[in-house]
Amino acid sequence: MLNYKSWDDYKNFVSSNNIYNYIYRGQENSNWKLQTSFHREAEKRNMDLMFYTNNIIPLISQRIIAEGFEVHNMNDIQNYNSFLSKLQHHGFPSPFLDWTYSPYIAAYFGILSSSESESDTFSIYVFDHYKWVKNNYQPIDLLNKEPFVSTFMPYYNNNPRLISQKSILTVTNQNDIEEYLNFMGKHQQSEYLYKINILKSEINTIQKDLNYMGINKRSLFPKLDDICSMMKQSFF
Repeated sequence: MLNYKSWDDYKNFVSSNNIYNYIYRGQENSNWKLQTSFHREAEKRNMDLMFYTNNIIPLISQRIIAEGFEVHNMNDIQNYNSFLSKLQHHGFPSPFLDWTYSPYIAAYFGILSSSESESDTFSIYVFDHYKWVKNNYQPIDLLNKEPFVSTFMPYYNNNPRLISQKSILTVTNQNDIEEYLNFMGKHQQSEYLYKINILKSEINTIQKDLNYMGINKRSLFPKLDDICSMMKQSFF
């Protein structure tokens, strides 16, 4: 863990490292696990990926087709996982976790609703996915029997947020990604994951910096309601 607590320290970290080796994820509460929405919900219901893939996903796919939405080839693993990632972006639990190639877009998501969460700090995870992919097999089959965390780039069609947010995903069968990556790092004598905690007292400064960079609700969620929301925040 890199417990900087200072926004300036984080910016210095970004400028002094090769950012292209890393992907980033912001989380509003430093106490939260690094965990997918599926694993978070499944933990409460004692559900496994086998039941999820064999029972739940076919039902939601049938419903979506019946409602006239886009049909996906569920026999193709890339199409199948792209379908699940789209469901996730519409609020449905999945074993995917959103990351971004931008260290500053990650910061935006780290402070998005931070004032409402019970922690003095928010976190930005920095994942050396270049080194991870080089050293570890990358399956994307959810029913793979071996433990895995794999990076995955879904198809972009009809999912424009992936572009504006410079998104890349991880897919996993592990309940706690941070715990697994740190375990593998010790075993392989490599450091894959950094967790940077920043004090929430910095949020106003961070928002101003990000807005100056063009990173705001308007650019990441380009809709009319969001333009109005951003302008309201600026002037009222």
